[in-house]
Amino acid sequence: MLLYTSGTTAAPKGVLHSHQTLIYECRSIVELFGLDGRAAIFMPSPLTHITGFLYGMILPTLLGTSCVLMDVWEPEDAARLIEEHRCTFSVAATPFLSGLTGVYERRVSPPHSRTLPAEGRTCHRTSSGGRQACSTLM
Repeated sequence: MLLYTSGTTAAPKGVLHSHQTLIYECRSIVELFGLDGRAAIFMPSPLTHITGFLYGMILPTLLGTSCVLMDVWEPEDAARLIEEHRCTFSVAATPFLSGLTGVYERRVSPPHSRTLPAEGRTCHRTSSGGRQACSTLM
């Protein structure tokens, strides 16, 4: 199967995978994060990108759980969807996580508090790849 990734340079690259490598990756994420059928997955990446395909199609199928997809990235809409569907897990590129962090920082009083409001605590497990994340996202 030929899937596209942006890798670390942001230039699209086609990478040949077998079904075994894709399932192995998802199973390793299940083990690493202790996921099970109670997880609700949020996936902002397109299903034609390896991230969206792995964690928006294969992972929910392996777990027998739901996945919330986005058509167009908009941080406020993403936060609303995560909260509305009580998503508990996501794999997303650094710009997605940065956008969500910005939404929740604007909601928190006083500014720059590390505590998210109660409605923002649903997606408590995330993973990111690609571009290096800045220290404020950690």
